[in-house]
Amino acid sequence: MFNQLKLRYRMLFGYGVFVLFFVALAVMVYLNTKTFFNLSEQVTISVNTVQGASDIALGISRMVSDVQGYVITNKIDHLKSYEKRLKLFREAASIYREEAIQNPEQRKRLTQLVLLGNQFDDLAKKEISLVQKDKIKEASALVASGETERLIDTINDLVAGFRVREKVTLATRQEEAGRALRFLTKVATFGILLSIILSIITALITSSGVARLINDAVTDISTTSTEIASTAEEHARTAMQQAASVNETTTTMEELDVSSSRAAEQAESAAAATRQALSLALGGIHPDKPSLGDTSSVREKMKVISEQILYLSEQTGQIGNITNFVSDLANQTNMLALNAAVEAARAGEHGKGFSIVAAEIRKLADQSKKSAERISALVTDNQKATNSTVMVTEEGARAVEGLAVSITSAFESVQQISLNVRQQAAAIRQVVGAMDSINAGAKETAAGITQTRLGIQKLNEAAQKLKAMM
Repeated sequence: MFNQLKLRYRMLFGYGVFVLFFVALAVMVYLNTKTFFNLSEQVTISVNTVQGASDIALGISRMVSDVQGYVITNKIDHLKSYEKRLKLFREAASIYREEAIQNPEQRKRLTQLVLLGNQFDDLAKKEISLVQKDKIKEASALVASGETERLIDTINDLVAGFRVREKVTLATRQEEAGRALRFLTKVATFGILLSIILSIITALITSSGVARLINDAVTDISTTSTEIASTAEEHARTAMQQAASVNETTTTMEELDVSSSRAAEQAESAAAATRQALSLALGGIHPDKPSLGDTSSVREKMKVISEQILYLSEQTGQIGNITNFVSDLANQTNMLALNAAVEAARAGEHGKGFSIVAAEIRKLADQSKKSAERISALVTDNQKATNSTVMVTEEGARAVEGLAVSITSAFESVQQISLNVRQQAAAIRQVVGAMDSINAGAKETAAGITQTRLGIQKLNEAAQKLKAMM
């Protein structure tokens, strides 16, 4: 169950156990500390009570001495001292009776002590009254009667019992306080040790689980990024080769554009020569029309036309070969763009821009293919017309009698060739423009793949650093 928790809840669980243990430890320490302080207060009360009982016994003995001294010497100082000690005796008895109120036996002793003290005060007042009335003998006889000694002995026995009981109570409370203090020390010591052990165990369990999760994630990221980086590097090389091929094709298409322009000019020249030959032929066959030359001149013109048309046929064949090469390159570019789009989808956010560029390259490749197919069709028509024109001009050379018809047919064919060559030149210019766009797109694709590869390499380096830290 713990392994199924998320990372945040694992850490909270680990710290929660530690906090709960500390709370329990704090509660135990608080309760034991409170018990210890309560016992310490009771010990203090017992000590004060024992000391108070001793003070009371000492005060009573001095009260007796003061009364006897007054009876013997009749000095007022003894009387004042007696009254002062009597007041202190009653105050002490009241105070310690309140402190010892929890113990019924001790409270009873204090009550008896107060009663005996009052009895002694009554006896002392009689003796003092007799002295004040100058009945010294009667006062001395009352002192010597032993009643005072009996009261004093009873008081001393009572105080002694009180002190013994309080000492037992004091010893018991001191023992309880000692046990509480020792238990508190043990709780604090073992609590600290257990908290350290528990914190170490919790930290080890939590950190091992967290480290395992992070290590697995880092391993997956590292493996995936390495694979993507390798694929991106291969695609970068492919894109570079594609860019070089497209650049070479663009150069070839520019040369083809120049060749097509020259072919168009030659077609125009052939058309003009055919037009002139037609005029000469018509002039020779129809005498009623003005003649511009003889038959030999017509043959020479036809020979020139035949040579130009043959040269045009060769140029057209070269254009056809280049067009087929462009069509094949467009197919290859389309396949590369498709593969690049697939890898861009695998790369996620890093390959998003590259996917758009790949789509644009596919569109341009399709346009180049269509233009190449159109050029190929025009080249085929041009070759057919050229072949027809060559045949016509050869027949015209052999049969001057049918020269007018042949030259007319050649003139029409040359005009058609000129038209086809002009259309071919326009189509080639379109292909050149498309190839320029493909060239720019290929360069952007190569740059995008390179940037993606660098980003994946940085991601891989970060994953390796994190893995090393774990």
